[in-house]
Amino acid sequence: MIEPRIISAEEEQATRFFAEGNFDQAEILFGRVALAQPNDAVAQYNWGVALGKCDQIEDALACYRKALTLEPHFADAYINMGSCLNEMNKVELARQGFALARQIAPDNPIPVINESIAALGLGDYENGWRDFAARWRLPAYEKFKRVFPQPAWQGESLEGKILLLYAEQGFGDTLQMARYVPLLVARGAKIIVESPPATVRILQSLKCDAQIITKGDALPAFDFHCALMDVPGLYGTRIDTIPALAPYLFASEDDVQFFRASANKEGKKRVGISWAGRQSHENDRNRSLKFTQLAPLLTRGDIEWVSLQRIVPDYDAAALAASSVVTCVERLNDFAATAALIMTLDIIITVDTAVAHLAGALGKEVWVLLPFFADWRWLMHRADSPWYPTAKLFRQEKRREWEKTISQIAALL
Repeated sequence: MIEPRIISAEEEQATRFFAEGNFDQAEILFGRVALAQPNDAVAQYNWGVALGKCDQIEDALACYRKALTLEPHFADAYINMGSCLNEMNKVELARQGFALARQIAPDNPIPVINESIAALGLGDYENGWRDFAARWRLPAYEKFKRVFPQPAWQGESLEGKILLLYAEQGFGDTLQMARYVPLLVARGAKIIVESPPATVRILQSLKCDAQIITKGDALPAFDFHCALMDVPGLYGTRIDTIPALAPYLFASEDDVQFFRASANKEGKKRVGISWAGRQSHENDRNRSLKFTQLAPLLTRGDIEWVSLQRIVPDYDAAALAASSVVTCVERLNDFAATAALIMTLDIIITVDTAVAHLAGALGKEVWVLLPFFADWRWLMHRADSPWYPTAKLFRQEKRREWEKTISQIAALL
């Protein structure tokens, strides 16, 4: 989302509130200016930004539309209008808005990456991957960018060459795209994968001769480099050619035996749950649950519930401790340990976080709770995933309303 523009002293105050995260006060001031200046496109736009931050999506959309009526070449308004339409799960319309912004401001990478992600969510992988690299031109991605004297891999032959693949950001991204490592090795490449410590051991289970190193360690010699998230596009992946050969990651048998030995001996079904992702994720407010929202499931006394949370949010700690859910937080020190625990369970129920990708990569049955506007990789309106054959998808029918989704899961259990 593009942030407000300053056009008056009152808006300067509103912008300070906005920067401090006091969106309610910012919305009041921006709204006051917009009502006083109904023919000012920027005033309408700024009010829309504040309304969006206050989760008043429909009202924000109306502001952007009014701004565009007043100024038809307002690229930022098209971008934010598209973001509102995304939140309303109207991705086709959102994509049109991003495309119009690209025409008006062709040097701006934001509508390019937004249109790319919309295309991927709609299954148009040909156009989606083409523009996905525009993310590297965003200021927010500077911290992920790597600069090497060696050239970036652009899809050319790797026969006899050494390719450095590096994890870009989220753990889920790394676990999902690790499937390409054996495929690249099979094409004659020597692969080095640089990974965060939490994923090193599980990536070492890949059935191929790849070198897995920890991020921060000295890099061996290599010929090309590539971010893991760029690989599917360079590999030419389309919906019908996704390499979905699960399992492609494997748990250590010693670790599995440890968790199996500590399991109950009552013959209950064992179901793993993960309800919250990384709080710094830009869409965490939509994708994560509070632990207490799982109550309709946890009343089942014939099931042993097992937490797969590596990090338990502070606001959930007391409720979790008071429940009968089995916790192994002190043992889940990396994703290899989590994988071993998963292999002792019958079903995994999780929100869209790294646990979903890990369970899918292990070939375990996983039920994924998705927000109304889900991440692009889960596509649209599907109950299955071409990336993970063992996944079932449960989608919200309305924004922020999880009750019906959880009821569906309870009935299916």
